[in-house]
Amino acid sequence: MNPSRKTLIIIYLVFLVAFFWQSANKKAAPVPAPVRIVADARGYTLPRTPVVSLTNDTEAAISVDTCRDIGVMANGVQKTTLPEAFCRTVSVEPRTTTPLFGHTKEDILEFQTSFANIPEVALSFIYTQPGVETPSEVMLTIGHAGAFRLFFRTFFYDPVYNLFVALTLILPGYSLGGAIVAITLIIRLGLLIPQQKMLVSQRRMQVIQPKIKAIQEEHKGDQATIGMKMMELYKKEGVNPLGSCLPILIQIPILIVLYQVILNISNPSNFAHLYDFAWLQNFRNVTLETYFFGLHLERSGGLVGVILGLLTGGLQFGQMWLSQKKIKAAQSEKTEEPKNPNMPDMQQMQKMMLYIFPAMAALFAFQFPAGVGLYWLIGTLFMIVQQFFANRTAEDKKMVIRDKAGNVLN
Repeated sequence: MNPSRKTLIIIYLVFLVAFFWQSANKKAAPVPAPVRIVADARGYTLPRTPVVSLTNDTEAAISVDTCRDIGVMANGVQKTTLPEAFCRTVSVEPRTTTPLFGHTKEDILEFQTSFANIPEVALSFIYTQPGVETPSEVMLTIGHAGAFRLFFRTFFYDPVYNLFVALTLILPGYSLGGAIVAITLIIRLGLLIPQQKMLVSQRRMQVIQPKIKAIQEEHKGDQATIGMKMMELYKKEGVNPLGSCLPILIQIPILIVLYQVILNISNPSNFAHLYDFAWLQNFRNVTLETYFFGLHLERSGGLVGVILGLLTGGLQFGQMWLSQKKIKAAQSEKTEEPKNPNMPDMQQMQKMMLYIFPAMAALFAFQFPAGVGLYWLIGTLFMIVQQFFANRTAEDKKMVIRDKAGNVLN
């Protein structure tokens, strides 16, 4: 037998022996206690706080006195009992997991107050079931946000959250849907100038297409020179080739913040983000209306998510089609010139955008809470109206596009 083959067989046999030996000596996973204390996570960053529960896998109900039956350790130091605010008697039915403390608004505020000035604490909650020698224990940590998360909260999350709160307090019925509509209009009005620049950028790209094709033909095969000449042309004519994408890209961080705000706006742990004004602090006692024309704004997916996604994607497609309509019409009137296969085709890129962005909008509307989909839907309707009037204005007034030197381009 070939020596190398013998070596491979020996290695293979050694591997099999080691594998079966390890499997035979592998310890079985411990069986969880039938009655055990649990938490909803292992680590928490304030203002989020833990919910501590008891799982009862037996056939009999259990009564728990939280201050008598549960011990506490903080950073390895034994505490006598839980804070008085957490003392209560809880009945845990058979085959259920029942919260003991941390799930009510009062408990959340107590946790936040207790750990507000402590950098980080490791907690252990120990439950000793009467008649059982081995206690059940759950370990977790509570800490504060790091620099990056604190920056995001201070400059993005907190302002949007407080704006939502202010709008819901102003609107009748504390309507979350009404607040979303209002904040959509506020954001869209704030984006009017970038959107107008987008329209101008699209027109300029249309006007300089002959110059772009001339550069491609003159330096065919010299990719570096073509790239350099194109950048010089863009700089000379004051054109940003990504200008049409900018308003959409601006909305991505806005969507992230809106997603988090809408998803957690009813959670009492978010009260810590309220600015210190008595009027805003009244939100703690408000029952928010999360339905808007039968649509639950904090839920996602399902049939409602599909319908909302299709509507949002369809309207986004209509808006993109309107934005490209005038450019396509102008380009179709020009003589078709040979294309350089080494350079990206602007018409092909526009066609891709026409389908990619609507697909993204539909996916976001389906996966995110319905409130985020509602924001995108209303914002797209706003954009369609704006695009329609912008196109009308360009046709009626024959918009004049100038370069940085003041020379007329179109």
